[in-house]
Amino acid sequence: MKKTISLRAEYIKRGCEIVRPIGDIDVIKAMLSKAREKLKTARIDFDNERYDDSVSRSYYAVFHQKKIRKKQKRL
Repeated sequence: MKKTISLRAEYIKRGCEIVRPIGDIDVIKAMLSKAREKLKTARIDFDNERYDDSVSRSYYAVFHQKKIRKKQKRL
């Protein structure tokens, strides 16, 4: 029986490796989820006047989006 791994765990496991197209789609989904999570917490930090944390999380949301774009171009 094959062990199932969450998309996030798969993303962490693969890192920046070039993988087959089907695997890349799963990695892109995990990266998009991570970017959305960072953006959501950036908004919460901003609302709570934690501006330094908000900027940092916003940066990483954009960082993950840029990595997604690079991966999409390779598909």
